[in-house]
Amino acid sequence: MVDPNNGKVVAMLGGRKVGNVTFGLNRAVQTDRSSGSTIKPLMDYGPAIEYLKYPTYQPVQDTQYYYPGTSRELNDFDNKHEGTITMRKALVESRNIPAIRTLSAVGISDATKFLGKLGMTFSNKLTLQNGIGAYISTEQEAAAYAAFANGGTYYKPHLLDRVVTADGKSHSYSSKGTRAMSKATAFMITDMLKGVINSSNGSGTSAAISGLYQAGKTGTTAYPDDYVSSVPASSVMDSWFTGYTKHYSMSVWTGYDKQFQAGNYVTQDETKIAQEIYRSEMSYVSQNVSNENWTAPSDVVATSKNGTTEYYVSGYPGDSTTATNGSTSNNYSSSTNSSDTTGSNEVTTNSSSETSSSTESSSVSTEQTPSGGSGSDGNADSGSTQTSSATTTDTNRSSTTSSTTATTGGDKATAKTSE
Repeated sequence: MVDPNNGKVVAMLGGRKVGNVTFGLNRAVQTDRSSGSTIKPLMDYGPAIEYLKYPTYQPVQDTQYYYPGTSRELNDFDNKHEGTITMRKALVESRNIPAIRTLSAVGISDATKFLGKLGMTFSNKLTLQNGIGAYISTEQEAAAYAAFANGGTYYKPHLLDRVVTADGKSHSYSSKGTRAMSKATAFMITDMLKGVINSSNGSGTSAAISGLYQAGKTGTTAYPDDYVSSVPASSVMDSWFTGYTKHYSMSVWTGYDKQFQAGNYVTQDETKIAQEIYRSEMSYVSQNVSNENWTAPSDVVATSKNGTTEYYVSGYPGDSTTATNGSTSNNYSSSTNSSDTTGSNEVTTNSSSETSSSTESSSVSTEQTPSGGSGSDGNADSGSTQTSSATTTDTNRSSTTSSTTATTGGDKATAKTSE
């Protein structure tokens, strides 16, 4: 968890085990697992708004798709195609095919540039398949989503404010923010990501906190095709949830360190644990801060489309319409800004082919529809470092479904991204 306004690490949990972790693995910064669909706002849709000026209602194609130059078909979680849909719907429902088609339109070069401005660099060249999963840590992702939260400024996460050396000298540390994207891009992504949590069929509904203005994204990675018969149907390797308010940005990964060991899989119900951890922690830290909604920058225009408030950047050659502002109630005491627009919902998606670069090997992302349950599982870790002002607890879940085959450049097995 980081503070979006200065990059301070508010809390960090490196593993759920307690005890001497001096030489232990801190999964918050050392993870090397695919992020699944949590990468979509960062690599696909964010750059599409930033560089191509896509409006939130941009038509995108959810039709049969093969990775260029291959016979490998990419699928969504339900193995169905919805035809022409809006970018908002594609993101909220976490459909893989429109995400990869959008990344293709953006281009790997611009997508990589956009990620670089958010503190993410990769040893291997990224590919289209990374648009549904890349090997990054929860610390990197919390810091990247924080730029959506604060209007487009990236702060490198840091854990120390000040060090006083033996000679009495004081050394202060801070992160200087850099502009990573336009305010318009940050606002429009945030507005779409609200629907992941708030829409009735969103995959992130277990992260919902009544009345709190927040946005977020689920992500899961499925087992590779050559291993899938060894685990129960619907089980996944990894489950993520990354979400934020104007005061905090938090990313949670759950899974097993040895995901190919017998019994080390995450069930569909257990994918919700990442969301539940997020919900518990974000509820706790949000008690004593203002509850503020995001407002559209001056160059963003609201328009009504099929009963939904959509947005485009001024100058976009689309139609102009009336702005709509609706008010949403909340049960948090300090509420600023009552206008809240949620778009669409997020649903289960399954993709069948993903390649991620970095130092790992293939992984696939899959996202599942929300349906009850918690359960305890693998690696929602605790026990590590905490700085700044808040304490963290755990209870989260996330859902994803998309089965894709990914290839990364390290010594891992091929996995799939479902959502």
